[in-house]
Amino acid sequence: MEKPIYKLSEPQSLMVMSQIFSLRPEDVKENNILSSYFLVPENCDYEALEKAFNLVIERNDSYRLKIFRKGLRLFQYVQDFTPCTLDRVKLASREEFEEYLKTIDKYKIPLTADKLFWATLVDMGSCGALVIRMHHACTDGFSMNLMFHELESFYDSFSRGETPEAPKKSYSVTDFFTQREEYKKSAQHKEDMAFWKHCYNNQRHYSFPAGRRASNGEAGEETAVFSGEIYEKLCTLCKDEGFSLQFLFMSLVALTVNSLTRADNFCIYSLSHGRTTFPLKQTSGCMMNTIPVFYDIDANLNTREFLKAQYTRFLEFLLHGKLSEGDRTPISYKEAFRNKLNFLHGWMMFSSMEYSNTARASKYEIRRLPYKTIPYQFYCAFLEVKGDRAEIKLTYQKKRFDREQIIKAKRALENIVKALTENPDNEIRHIIKGE
Repeated sequence: MEKPIYKLSEPQSLMVMSQIFSLRPEDVKENNILSSYFLVPENCDYEALEKAFNLVIERNDSYRLKIFRKGLRLFQYVQDFTPCTLDRVKLASREEFEEYLKTIDKYKIPLTADKLFWATLVDMGSCGALVIRMHHACTDGFSMNLMFHELESFYDSFSRGETPEAPKKSYSVTDFFTQREEYKKSAQHKEDMAFWKHCYNNQRHYSFPAGRRASNGEAGEETAVFSGEIYEKLCTLCKDEGFSLQFLFMSLVALTVNSLTRADNFCIYSLSHGRTTFPLKQTSGCMMNTIPVFYDIDANLNTREFLKAQYTRFLEFLLHGKLSEGDRTPISYKEAFRNKLNFLHGWMMFSSMEYSNTARASKYEIRRLPYKTIPYQFYCAFLEVKGDRAEIKLTYQKKRFDREQIIKAKRALENIVKALTENPDNEIRHIIKGE
């Protein structure tokens, strides 16, 4: 029986294009690999860990995608499941483990590889880990959260000598492929194209606050943590106004950009998991999309009123958020050409990461490994450990910004957050000064 063949989805195609048009394609290829580990701190059952990983692969068909070339085009199908025997690396300590993690990028995963993942067991005696690298074409950040949940559940069952229960319903990444093809033929697709064309080409005086990106995207990181009374006040503000904490922090980052650059009309890309139905939210795969969020900041406005108005706009952006970045790119070129190219509308990516709560709730150690390079100036990750704290982890291009500049930006954000919690009805011009 012949297997159904599918074209690459828009998120997958975008990865291919990013590699083709990059000045440093090897960096982009590595950026298209997501690396992580699942560590059992004591009494690790390595056989159970291998069985758990195999069951994840068996139950999630996105991890069994096979991408192949036919002429100049790429297609894909879902392969049958075959169990894999994992290699085992023996290490003497956690220190050796941390050093080992710095070397796993040597295990390349080409887009057309027979397996879009690489995994190994790390044996440290009683402490053991499963280290995983997966191509972005078969997974995304949202999928990793699903994977971690399953790994923990499956490992617990196998280590007790039990077999995990069969799922009541299975979910397939191919449903996403089908729905995207239907969307591209719909009236909604045309409406979304018209909406974004207007947004990109009718801004008051558009700016790119970060300027030109560096071709060498070597990455650095800095994290701002908000806990205690400040965190509680931010949560209360969100509850009172109906905001999400992610939206609020994204807006506060925009105000920080305004305070540092005086740019008041710009766009920050929000990274969406791209799942628009309940079944897709249970499905692993590469479905993410970027949603442009435009800011037009009047420093004389009351801050609370600015946030309420921006939230209404934010919901409208989300309403039209199904349009792929590939479809939007041609209609966004006007400003890029006016600025002599190399100016990305997505100069900053803002993303909410779900796995922080999964990691906190788990009795195991779960960690996603950081990128070594990034193709745009900033990747701003929002992580909330509910009831405890919120974090903004900023990954930045070290060739574009030195650490002193990033520390200055971090302090500016902290001052703005503090000023907002003290008086959310203050004018923006006072908030951005930390007054």
